[in-house]
Amino acid sequence: MADVKQSDLESPSGMEIYLSIWRADGRSADLVMRTSRRLEALAPEVRGALRALDPAMPVSDIRSLEQFVARAVSPRRFFVLLLGGFAAVALLLAALGIYGVISHAVAQQTREIGIRMALGASAGSVQLDVLRRVFTLAGAGLALGVMGSVLVGRAMRAMLYGVSGWDPLSFAGMTGALLLTACCAGYLPARRASLVDPMVALREE
Repeated sequence: MADVKQSDLESPSGMEIYLSIWRADGRSADLVMRTSRRLEALAPEVRGALRALDPAMPVSDIRSLEQFVARAVSPRRFFVLLLGGFAAVALLLAALGIYGVISHAVAQQTREIGIRMALGASAGSVQLDVLRRVFTLAGAGLALGVMGSVLVGRAMRAMLYGVSGWDPLSFAGMTGALLLTACCAGYLPARRASLVDPMVALREE
């Protein structure tokens, strides 16, 4: 049986003493029930059984354990959702930034790409070259980002629950998501570069 968390989920469990309800000195008491029935159907029966024992006994609140836990973690959940929203916006801005930089580089090198394709370079090799540049930039950014995340994770260790500041699964998921975002952002410029007509590109200058 696991320890009881009295104040919050993060605080360590301390020593507990359980007393009979008849020695509660008039203080409030909690009744805990384990059941497979739905709370909506069970609540009226619990209220009726308690009133049968003592009609003056107030029954203020009947909730499931999931509701108690949800209320306890609601401030933390709001903070996590807020950070998640900021992270999603940052990811979108990063994707737009990568797309803009690569698109500008492809536009600047249209003539060079046309010459390469006129000399026999295939569309696939042009795409791979552009995507290689995308992953080079993304890899450099990820290296700096992972180092910064490790430092920030150590500083935020007290705010984390159920996960460490250096969680390999979280970092692997983050790295995969960022690489996928970089790939999606760089695909359109790479595709556009592979469709360059060598004759049109050579006539531009």
